Amino acid sequence: MTDTSTLNVPHALEKMINAMPECAYMFSSDGKLLAWNKNVEVLSEFSGEELEFKFLTELIHKDDRDRIAEKFVELMAEGDDKERIIQYNIVTKSEKIIPCLALRSVVVVDGTTYMVGILSNISGIQNNKEDIAFKIAKINSLKKQLQEHYHNIERLNQNAIELKKNLFLNTKEFNNILIDKLSGIFFLCEIIDSKFYINRWNSNFETVLGYAPEELLNMQPHQIFTNKKEYEKVEKAIRQIFMTGSAQGEAIFNTKAGQSIPFLFEGYLLEDMGKSYFMVLGMDRSDQIAMEEKHKRQKIDNQKAKKLLETNERELVTTA
Repeated sequence: MTDTSTLNVPHALEKMINAMPECAYMFSSDGKLLAWNKNVEVLSEFSGEELEFKFLTELIHKDDRDRIAEKFVELMAEGDDKERIIQYNIVTKSEKIIPCLALRSVVVVDGTTYMVGILSNISGIQNNKEDIAFKIAKINSLKKQLQEHYHNIERLNQNAIELKKNLFLNTKEFNNILIDKLSGIFFLCEIIDSKFYINRWNSNFETVLGYAPEELLNMQPHQIFTNKKEYEKVEKAIRQIFMTGSAQGEAIFNTKAGQSIPFLFEGYLLEDMGKSYFMVLGMDRSDQIAMEEKHKRQKIDNQKAKKLLETNERELVTTA
């Protein structure tokens, strides 16, 4: 997959696309290909460098181009309020024509509109209604994973906007009502002599981590990440906050009881009354990861069943 860091693609959404078992991709609102996973390169036969900035219609068979372009414009104008499954042919680098089934969604992240799609090769089954129905169910399941992921991103963005607009660090109540309304976790670190100390948080943060308020006060972030590799990711994000003003990533938080919880998080730099802070907002990804693992297990089980069926067929042929 191409390095999309310069393409203004949300990192967490790009990571999710890259992990999809089917072909997954993202287009800009004007039809430029911005992000995709390795499956797209395999199916299209184009390298990452060749796919960069390709337009939507460049990968579609000439007989389907006008129809797909029209549907793309319609989708971007109307939004994702209905099932958006469409069938068309793509053309590979070697000019092979492949029938595909695609499910598309409109995604708005940080005020920018994208089209995210999941594409499945239906060669050999395009006239089989049962197999097509199975494919549709499968890509709908994948779409739900993507939806949950980018909804989390959007909730983080909305939380950050609300906090930046209404947060006054030195008020007596420190906007406790505001931060306790947030759907995820929130904590704020004060920067003193190049060290970071937690000095504000919401009730979700207490509940999730299981620490008492007196234990959390002036705790340092590294104490929440007993896994060195996870904290290295967090340190990298903190450096990025100081360089660019914000950062986004994923990390496993550790509770007082030793439980590991995966979070999608965003951090922002704040200045107030001559002091420097950074705040962190996080959304629990446990349910989403469990769904992804279930899908992986189903895929492995399907592969085993297929292999067993092929073995039985060979044995029957040999016996015959």
